[in-house]
Amino acid sequence: MSPREPASVVVEPTVLPAGPRLDAHLLWDALVNDTDTVVMVLDALGVVRTANGAATALSPDGAPILGRRLEQVLGAEEGAERLQVVRRVLATGTPERVLSMVRGVMHQATYRRQEPAPGGDVLFALMVSMPVGRVGLSNAYTGARIAMHHDLGRLATLSERELEILREIGMGKTTEGVAQTLGKSVKTIEWHRVSLGAKLHVASKAELMRIAIDSGLTAVDRAYVPVLARSSGRLGRRGASREGGPHDDGASVDENGRGPLADRAGA
Repeated sequence: MSPREPASVVVEPTVLPAGPRLDAHLLWDALVNDTDTVVMVLDALGVVRTANGAATALSPDGAPILGRRLEQVLGAEEGAERLQVVRRVLATGTPERVLSMVRGVMHQATYRRQEPAPGGDVLFALMVSMPVGRVGLSNAYTGARIAMHHDLGRLATLSERELEILREIGMGKTTEGVAQTLGKSVKTIEWHRVSLGAKLHVASKAELMRIAIDSGLTAVDRAYVPVLARSSGRLGRRGASREGGPHDDGASVDENGRGPLADRAGA
């Protein structure tokens, strides 16, 4: 479908197929105004036509996001990738779910096509996004595609090894447990934990655990960490993102982000 110029968005009242009779306006108002779920309506050019407060909070410069393109809100690579999702949804009418990190928090976003209002011919995409910690691990992965480009926020300063270790700490593992899971020495894990505290400006393991959980890092597959590391710009050549430090005995990751991480079920 060829892109059209932005037009106003109309949400028409409907009746749900089952259960109580509810006006779609009521449901829309509750979703947009009464929750902290990110809600945007996008046109085929990726321009934000409607956004609630939670979506506006994603603005990188604090300015309103209405009338701005996705790449201006999410970043160039992230916005371009999400725009392709929008255009597929508009062309096929098939909803898509995407897992991606936004401002350092892993989100699950669902994109759906908004059919034209009576007498209209412009399609819009409705994007509803929430942290994966709220939808649950199993639900987050159901039918979802993992994005290739992410905004790691405060985690962007971390190496791939540090992201791995932070995730394992968030899973509640001891230093010995992390070392066993990753096949590293206890000394290596201790060195990286000190580095994590310095980079994230925290002093305790409990604070590191909270950061890992709040970011949604514990809700993603361990084998997916290389993709996050590549998004932070650290995976240039083979193994370059590991930044292991003087005691690192880590293995390398190839140019496709694959490494010796066979436990795809998590920790």
